[in-house]
Amino acid sequence: MRCSGAILVLLLALSGCTERTGTSSPQTSSPVDASGPIELQEPVELARVLPASGVTVLPGPDGERLPLEEPFLTITELAGATTEFQEYTNSWVVVLSLTDGDARVFGDWTGAHVGERVAMVTGGRVISAPEVQSAIPGGEIVVSARYSEHEATDLLAQITGR
Repeated sequence: MRCSGAILVLLLALSGCTERTGTSSPQTSSPVDASGPIELQEPVELARVLPASGVTVLPGPDGERLPLEEPFLTITELAGATTEFQEYTNSWVVVLSLTDGDARVFGDWTGAHVGERVAMVTGGRVISAPEVQSAIPGGEIVVSARYSEHEATDLLAQITGR
């Protein structure tokens, strides 16, 4: 799965980014479509992707070698998660709702790192490494890269382990 040009964006409700191509019929449900707490099968670590090497280097979802800082946040539970179809981009997105504590940490970090990439690491591999478009203080993350329905559902399954 390629996500090197993906962008993370937050507008207190929904936002997105672009990269992938794909089309699907508009639907708004996924196998993990949940608004209650979701305990992740494996923690998801968030770490800044560094422009220079000299630290941990993991392959990204598209094979790119990514030098990573130590994780600034380890997510073990989400307040909610789903995939949604966005008509204005004709593509699917993954929507993650962070718990209050994680939302504060993530909001502070994204506010200080706009324009940088953040790697989502689970099971020792990078599953997505989008660029932070703006500060994300509300705890609702929308990850999009012009995903097809299958690609968005697959990314959500990698994040949740379901």
